[in-house]
Order: sequence, then C-alpha cells, then structure tokens
Amino acid sequence: MQKIEDYIHTRKLKDKLDEFDFSKRSENMGKIINYVSEYFNNYLTPEDFSEEILKLQQNLEKSRKRLEEDYPTSHLFIEQFYMKHQKRIDTFIGKVVQNSVETPLCYRLSDYMAIAVEEYTKRWNEGPDRSSMKELDPVIVKWIMDAYHEYGVNLLDFAYGYMSEWEKKYTETTYSRDIKESYLINHYDYQYQDNPFDINQWYEQHKDRPFIEGKKYFLEMLLMYIWLFEILDDSSYWGEYTQLMIKQRKLPLKNEKRRLIPVAISGISYPEEIENTIEYIETKDGKVKQLQAQKYILAIINEKQTDNFWTNQVKRKDIIQNLKETFKLYGMPKLLELRTPMKNAAMGIQELISIYYELLHELKNYKTVNIAIRTQSSKSSKEPLIYSMNDIMKLYNTIKEMKIDLKIMLDMVDTIRTV
Repeated sequence: MQKIEDYIHTRKLKDKLDEFDFSKRSENMGKIINYVSEYFNNYLTPEDFSEEILKLQQNLEKSRKRLEEDYPTSHLFIEQFYMKHQKRIDTFIGKVVQNSVETPLCYRLSDYMAIAVEEYTKRWNEGPDRSSMKELDPVIVKWIMDAYHEYGVNLLDFAYGYMSEWEKKYTETTYSRDIKESYLINHYDYQYQDNPFDINQWYEQHKDRPFIEGKKYFLEMLLMYIWLFEILDDSSYWGEYTQLMIKQRKLPLKNEKRRLIPVAISGISYPEEIENTIEYIETKDGKVKQLQAQKYILAIINEKQTDNFWTNQVKRKDIIQNLKETFKLYGMPKLLELRTPMKNAAMGIQELISIYYELLHELKNYKTVNIAIRTQSSKSSKEPLIYSMNDIMKLYNTIKEMKIDLKIMLDMVDTIRTV
C-alpha cells in the first residue's frame, strides 16, 4: 500500500502530468485534487489498510528472531523502517558486506556505513580457521590470530576474497576429453615477482591500519599461500618462495615443518633405516632405573584409580621428589607426560589445573620442563576425565583462557578388535 505522495507520483507518471507547464495550471490543479480525493475515497480504505499492516507484521514476525541475533542493537530501527517503507534494509546490508572484498578488515566505526553493518559483520565473522593454515609459518599464523583477537578482523577471509578476484581474472577451467577430467589453466606469472598480486599498490592504500603497517610481506606470503595451495593446488614453488622471503625480505620466519619423530618404546621394533634417538619411559613413582638414550620422554602412569598422582597428595609429593632426583641424574626430559585422571565428584578440569599449578611450583627451578596431559581413548570401569572430544575441547579452552603452557597429548590407540 502506497503513501499519498507515492500514489500521487504514480498517477502523475501515468497521466504524464507536468506541474511546471503553466499553460495547464488550472487543469493540473484539478487533477491533483482528484488524485487526493481518489486516494482517500477509493484507494485507502480501513479494511485494506488493516490487512496490509497485518501482512507486514506477519512477514516481520517470521524473521524477528534472526534480526535480533544479527542486529542486537539496531533491529528495532530495521523493523520500523520496514513497516514505514516496506523495504528490508537488512537484506541490502547483507549484500553490501558479502560483496566487499575488504569487509573482513573493518575494525573502526568509520569503516562501517552504519552500526547495523558492524553488527552484521561481527555476527558472521567466526574468526580465522587454523585448519586452513597448516603449511603457513607459525609467525604468519600468529599475526593473523593476533589481528583477529585484538581488532576483530579476519585477514584469512580477506585474503580468500582478494585472491578469488585473481582466480577469476587469470585462470580458466578446461575439460580434457582424452583423460576425461577438468583441469585448471593459469595465465598469471607469479614466480620471482617484486609486486605479486599488486601487493604494493594495495599496501600503500591500507598501511595506516595497525595490523597491516609493517606487515606487507606477511600479507604477500598469505596471498601466495592461498594462490598455491587453494587455487592452483600446486605447492612446488612454496619451499623456494619461503627461502626467498627469509633471505631477501629478512622475514623472521621459524620455517618449521610438522614431522613425526619416532621414539624408542619397549617391545616395539622399527626398520633398520629408521633412526630413533628419543626413549619413551613409563614410571609409577617418578624413578628411572636406566636410560638407553640421551633424550627421553617420561610418562607418569596411574598405578591405581584411587591411589595415584592425582588422588593421593602424599604419593604425589613422593613422585615429585623422585622426579627431581631423576632430572639431576639424566637431565630434563623432552616431555613430562601425565595420564588423565578419572572423573568423579572431587576431580574435574579445575582440580586438574590446580594440581598442575602445584607441580609447576614444585618444579620451579626446572624452567625448561614441558608438561602434557595425555587423553584416554578407551573406558574402563570408570570414565576418564579427558576422554571425549568435548572433554578435550573443554580442557583446551581452559588452557587458552588461563594462558598456561600445558600441552594436550591425544591417545591414538586403536581400540578396534577383530573377531
């Protein structure tokens, strides 16, 4: 249902009325009076108006819950605007945000067109996905995560959006009838470039942002990472490129690679070509009788469910004292492993953390000790405290929130039994 000014405008267009044609002034005045009369007598009736309002309210009610979630402080304005103009500005805001490559970098109020845009952006910004950065150097990952935690910006999402434009411009998908597969053809020369992906121009325009300033080559590496690993699916240039960034750009990269390190465990034999220089030792009391290798991992196993490191304070003190003697004899282990306690009314995550702090205090003179809690993948008569994925995430979030250096070891024992 139109408001009176909209109704008059519609009729003017239909009748091609020109109010500035003074030769038809009297005629035009009569038509305008007729428009107003028709509007109130024929177009705007109480029945039609009530029905129209009811429809608008019903439409609004269907989406009210989502509006309150997406726009917690501005949803009332959006609702009032809809009732008055019959236009959903939240839909417009969503399209603007989704179609802007630089939306993930908004962090100042001046970056947003309105408070509603800010609310929409924060609602759908879930943070960078660590699983998408497996091959990125830890220094780059830390920069991305720090920017998110401090400014609420998602550099990873921005990089994906930025590189999607290059993908559209420089790549094409072709189908080969010979091999009956589709493959990607790249038309962009990205190797050994001083200004790959026009990074220089973009950086000059955005270097005033605190999370971008001085991080030009960090951003370049992030863009190159997505180009190679996600778009081209060809990482052959990545190793050489990383070394170039370290040597030529002087980037302080750790250049670490995740790798599995075999450890010597009693009863397990490796092929001759596999070299293992770390010994894995289990102890109930913290003592080590003999060490075969210079490096070792020491695991404190729970002797009994009701009489062990976690539940018996006297025994815990004895174990800690024995650990000190072991460290004096053989040096610090690469890792001190603690098995998860059993879950009961007196033992939860907070109690586990308290005992961890107690252990840290007792070993305060051994500042290089690394401590880990090992999960348990199978149940016995009692349920382990750290057993399910929910248990693991609860412990992980507690560690993260309290900012403590406690590691989590996943027990990957195969519990499948063949019949």
